[in-house]
Amino acid sequence: MYFQDKYYEFPNDRQAFEDIRKILPKGCKVDIESTGVYHVNLAKYLMGEYDVRIINP
Repeated sequence: MYFQDKYYEFPNDRQAFEDIRKILPKGCKVDIESTGVYHVNLAKYLMGEYDVRIINP
């Protein structure tokens, strides 16, 4: 994750998703790259509080 000129790396699990929520301000836009099935759980987790967009490069 890249946010405010800083790079973060997280595992793909619920604890990491909670850590991401602590960093991002509520209501911000979140672009997630479509990566097979790996992006799905994070996107679902964040959709309630953020404007989530799936990007397919």
